[in-house]
Amino acid sequence: MTLQLQRIIFLLFFASAIPGGCSVTEEKIALWKSTRNGPQKLADVLSDTSAELNLRASATLALIEIKQHSLLNDTYRQLSKNDADTVIQATVPALSKQINAKTGAADALTSVQIAAINGAYLLYAFAGDKSKTSLENELIDWCTHGNFRARERAGFNIRVIMKKVGAPAYLALSKRLDIDEPSIEKIAAIIKDAEDQSIIGHASKQIAQSLGQHIGGITMAHLRAAGILGGQPVADFLIALVVNPNLSAQLRDYGLLVFFTAMEQQRIIASVSHATQLVAIAEDTTQAQAFREQVYLTLAQMTFPVATASFSLLLSSRDFFWRMLGARCLLRQNGKQHLPTVLQTRKIVTDTTETGELISLVAKFPSLKDTLISTLSGTHSFSVGIAISVLGIVGNRNDIPQLEKLRENRGRLPSVFSASTIGAAASAAISAIEKKG
Repeated sequence: MTLQLQRIIFLLFFASAIPGGCSVTEEKIALWKSTRNGPQKLADVLSDTSAELNLRASATLALIEIKQHSLLNDTYRQLSKNDADTVIQATVPALSKQINAKTGAADALTSVQIAAINGAYLLYAFAGDKSKTSLENELIDWCTHGNFRARERAGFNIRVIMKKVGAPAYLALSKRLDIDEPSIEKIAAIIKDAEDQSIIGHASKQIAQSLGQHIGGITMAHLRAAGILGGQPVADFLIALVVNPNLSAQLRDYGLLVFFTAMEQQRIIASVSHATQLVAIAEDTTQAQAFREQVYLTLAQMTFPVATASFSLLLSSRDFFWRMLGARCLLRQNGKQHLPTVLQTRKIVTDTTETGELISLVAKFPSLKDTLISTLSGTHSFSVGIAISVLGIVGNRNDIPQLEKLRENRGRLPSVFSASTIGAAASAAISAIEKKG
């Protein structure tokens, strides 16, 4: 073989090895998807600005199909913004066909579809004015249509895609907050992750309207979804549900629990109107006792005077259960402010058993210890007796000096105490503290 012939063969071989050369075809791109060095050859075609645009788009699709995500990212980072945008624009139509390809089963997803949506997600980071809108629409459509459960778990899941696209995707997803949506809780949680109050407010209005229009079809899952989002529309809807006597007791109970939980988590803010409606239900003796109790405890999380007045009325009830509930609610609402009212209520307890229950109740509020210590110097014997007894439970050795001052006090305690005098109660409390070590 002559030297000249060797050079010709070498040049022909070298030219055929260059992906960006004139020898690159769609057939070769398809072949490179399955060869050892194929991925790099595809990346070379993609990065070659002299190659035909349709071939660069095909190379992009091929890298997506064989899941060469890192190589795809690295290659696009090397392109100029305008060049990357141009290639992506040329890629989107074919990518869209793959994403939206019909499958045999209505809800089934193919590996090609999943790879394509993953590719769309990756390309979105490099999209510019020419391609961003069309690519964004593909991502949003994927998240907001079809089988949510299947798509939520496929590839880059919906939660991740939503974070990437932002507000337009969240607002579109809000439309799925419908009575017939089986994944309504997951959708609500994803929207909540937006941490954008305008988006969450929009979703709150959407779910409240949808559930309100289909009150007969509401389930606990629907209420949980509403509670996840919170907001004023949800708060108004939940109160309307709780006070509706035509609904099942179970649904009303659960609606109240969701309202209570959302309020504790500061997802909703109660209003005077909410409190007024709940007070009317709480004071309605035709309602079930357990339901009324939960309504009162929900009201205890509010600071409105209408709630406080209702609790105070309970303190004079003939039934010890309701008297204790009134005390419990007042202490929950504002223990430091309302403890004197509770302790100075005439006949809140009528025997030693009831007194023991009141002592146990007050002891559940250790933050009231300073208030109890200040009560020791008072003249109301019942209040002093309760304060001493509670300190015997929640106090420590630092409190003993205050109790020591009362050891010699011969003042009589009401007959509802087991100790007959203030001094005897103080001695018992000191002994209890010392036993705790």
